[in-house]
Amino acid sequence: MLLQPLTDPHPSVVERCEGNSPFVFVCEHAGLDVPQALGDLGLKRYDWKQHIASDLGAKQLARLIAQQLNSTLIFQQYSRLVIDCNRAYTADSLIPEFSHGTEIPGNRGLGQQERIARIDEIHAPFHKKIKQELEVRQVQNIPTILVSIHSFTPNLGDEERPWQVGVQYAKNKEFANIVMGLLREDLTLCVGDNQPWPVNEMDDYTIPVHGDGRNIPYVMIEVRQDLIVKKAAQIDWAKRLSAIFERAGREYYSQT
Repeated sequence: MLLQPLTDPHPSVVERCEGNSPFVFVCEHAGLDVPQALGDLGLKRYDWKQHIASDLGAKQLARLIAQQLNSTLIFQQYSRLVIDCNRAYTADSLIPEFSHGTEIPGNRGLGQQERIARIDEIHAPFHKKIKQELEVRQVQNIPTILVSIHSFTPNLGDEERPWQVGVQYAKNKEFANIVMGLLREDLTLCVGDNQPWPVNEMDDYTIPVHGDGRNIPYVMIEVRQDLIVKKAAQIDWAKRLSAIFERAGREYYSQT
């Protein structure tokens, strides 16, 4: 067993399971926890403050939006360096040995049982919570829109990323297109269409499995990290996105 009940937190947290809005928010890269048995994975304190460890500001933003819309939020507590809960089991980046040029010593040379422990005790329980929530809503015939909240770096290597916010999708882009159109009403925003990168159906997990896999409307939102570092900025973006989601939800259901 990897996780110890008395010292290690449960991998997922569910807030407002009684939320009465159509939105179910998820945040796969919210956490920074590491199982006690894994120590610091051989990394320096500096590394844990970088994007490789978590999506900076994403959990705070997701919480604020979910509160404003009285929506269910499910977020993951362990660092993406322990296991990336938005990656398929076969993805090379599921348990990365390197991330953006940084070596992760605690992930080098893992045996099969060590990999299985991280999948079975962290990745699988998180997605089981999402599955359970969506199945309950389906049985109760509750309209449901899945929203995954992320953040991205202003630069990737030498590449500057001009977008303030990205709208991402895989097979079904119907709801994402509505959100994108509403965001683009603000001419001061540079809105990415499946940027800073598209959902990869081979490597990504949440949207392909819970969105396209269930044939429900969904969108993945990426906000640039430098725009949501401070609390006041998180509040402003939460208000902006909450209003967008409410309008998008009304427009989507008026068309279906």
